[in-house]
Amino acid sequence: MAKVLVIGASRGIGLETVKAALGAGHSVRALARSGANIPIQNTGLDKVSGDALARDTVQKALEDVDVVIQTLGVDFSLQAIFERTNLFSQSTRILVDAMQATGMKRLIAVTGLGAGDSRGHGMRSEPPLGEDLPHDAPSLHLGLQCHRRVGRAG
Repeated sequence: MAKVLVIGASRGIGLETVKAALGAGHSVRALARSGANIPIQNTGLDKVSGDALARDTVQKALEDVDVVIQTLGVDFSLQAIFERTNLFSQSTRILVDAMQATGMKRLIAVTGLGAGDSRGHGMRSEPPLGEDLPHDAPSLHLGLQCHRRVGRAG
């Protein structure tokens, strides 16, 4: 089984990804600003508190993992609706650079931003990228489905 690094693992898609990976028998390193507070107890879970925008934190979290799943999100607030965010592009650039430095080649990037209640509420810092993927796209055996292709960090 794989050792999976989940970035943004404390809530929402990230927390569900951690549960799915553990349930599938993978070991998981869960990186989140509040990593210690992740409400899961499992011997296959390594909780790491840290910031996805901190290069050293990301580099260290990559040690001895087989695949990275980036599931960052932002709080849905009035401020977030009216201001642009560059969290996704900045953290992805840091992550991709660290992955290239270590030879890591497997990255899955997922976000719920733009879906459900957040749909149509700004928060785009880049032009929309990507095309629809077939519903049978590979899912890393976590029981997750990929419905949209994500863009590259610029």
